[in-house]
Amino acid sequence: MELNGYRLLLPEGTLEYFDLVDVKESVNEVVIYLEEKNIVPEKYTDQDTESKGFYDPVIV
Repeated sequence: MELNGYRLLLPEGTLEYFDLVDVKESVNEVVIYLEEKNIVPEKYTDQDTESKGFYDPVIV
């Protein structure tokens, strides 16, 4: 499945920290699956960081 078009639905900068791994379409919804990249933003490299997980899925 070609995922490039779905990039346009995401907020700018999202794909700097996440990979678009899958999309499921139905008549009523589009579900976009993201996987967090294991990188720390440059401005936080001198600090200890910890992933806190994700919010509940959002259906648009």
